[in-house]
Amino acid sequence: MSDNLSRPLTWRQVIYKSQQMHSLFATTLTFAWFAIVWILGSALRHSRLMRRLFHKDG
Repeated sequence: MSDNLSRPLTWRQVIYKSQQMHSLFATTLTFAWFAIVWILGSALRHSRLMRRLFHKDG
C-alpha cells in the first residue's frame, strides 16, 4: 500500500485526469458559448424593442 502511494502517477491516472480536465474545459466552453449566444439574442431583441419604441415616438 505504502509503495503504491509513494509511486508517481500511473498512466491510467494521468489519462483519467486529462480526460476529466478535458470534459471540464468542454463543459465550460459550451456554457460560455450558450451564454454568449443568449446575451447576443437578448441584445438583438432589446435593440429591436428600442427601435420600435423610437419609431412610435417619431
